[in-house]
Amino acid sequence: MPSGLRYVGWVVTAAAIALFAVMLFVTWPHLAQLAGGGAIFDLRPLGYDFRTAQDLLARLGPDGAAYYEDVQHRIDSIFAILFCLALLYWLIEAARRWQGYELPLSHTALAAILATAVIANAADLGENAAVSVMLTAGAKWLTPAMVDTASLFTLLRTFFLALSLLCLLVLALGPWVARLMPHRK
Repeated sequence: MPSGLRYVGWVVTAAAIALFAVMLFVTWPHLAQLAGGGAIFDLRPLGYDFRTAQDLLARLGPDGAAYYEDVQHRIDSIFAILFCLALLYWLIEAARRWQGYELPLSHTALAAILATAVIANAADLGENAAVSVMLTAGAKWLTPAMVDTASLFTLLRTFFLALSLLCLLVLALGPWVARLMPHRK
């Protein structure tokens, strides 16, 4: 990979890590405090039901909903894009190493692997949009359909993120395992 692209890959990765740190140490704790200690929507990887969402919205109140929308969602949306680009970069880097050890990896398989990262981060953006609808509605006007939509995006994000990270792990460890194996013909 040309050194310019390698530099961009590292910069995008560093930016994604920096935004994750802001969420981890600033926005998530602040939202959790506003929600009376409850886990916010972003930190419920297995989704949520109507009562849980309604309770969280009631505890957040208007100030918490405004912070969630104006601060957390803006940061998380930028993070999702940067994280997607970083994950794509590292998947491609790991795939090149994999192929460098003459391990089988078709273009179709690589495209499918890369698609998992894109779908995961698109689902994250979809979740943000669906949660925005719930925040606007508030606890009083929330509907089960709103919650089901947001929760579905959450589950899709969780599934495809886990799948893409598993692919990255396999691609990264494959060459190491290949070195331990007897020489193949």
